[in-house]
Amino acid sequence: MTEAQFSALTSVFSVGGLIGSAGANVVMDSRGRRGALRISAILTALGALFMAIASGYTLLVVGRYGSPALPNIP
Repeated sequence: MTEAQFSALTSVFSVGGLIGSAGANVVMDSRGRRGALRISAILTALGALFMAIASGYTLLVVGRYGSPALPNIP
């Protein structure tokens, strides 16, 4: 992995969190606290699974981006 790829991989986690937090209120309004927490836990585990099975850079970026962003999808 090059330094540029490492930098992009590190920063994509923050970008995912920013985008995900913007949609968090929609999930909370539609599912309630308990439902939002369940969805968040499942999708965070999915992002971690993507990172665990990643054999290349692309799937690693998807997992890194998805860990904070996916849990906030309604």
